[in-house]
Amino acid sequence: MRQTCKKLIPTALVSLLCAIAATPAFANPIAINPNQNPTLSGLSGGNVKTPDCGFIAGGPNHTLQITEQIDSMQIRVEAMGGNPTLLIVGPDADERHCAADRPEMPGLWLPGDYNVYVGDLNGEQHSYQIYFE
Repeated sequence: MRQTCKKLIPTALVSLLCAIAATPAFANPIAINPNQNPTLSGLSGGNVKTPDCGFIAGGPNHTLQITEQIDSMQIRVEAMGGNPTLLIVGPDADERHCAADRPEMPGLWLPGDYNVYVGDLNGEQHSYQIYFE
């Protein structure tokens, strides 16, 4: 029995460490209000294929916390190559918007949490910046 435990513990530890390494680290939520124009950056793409937004990460690249209604704001992605996409899942899980041809999303933003995915149509990974205008 003792020999079996010695063999199982290293195997279990390796499996756990591999699972942790394969799980992307996601940024803390970022509060956005009408008086801010932050710039975010990261790496586009991932290994999850979507039907309309190419390949995205297994979890959001960023989570935006809209603290109060923003009557007009555009979120725009610029990547250092590839074919970037922008997928935003709104506070209501049924709110899912993909911008694949031009990765930008203008409009009215209601308070709540929005998950932002920066994908790539071909599954490539490139550095990107997100602008709020």
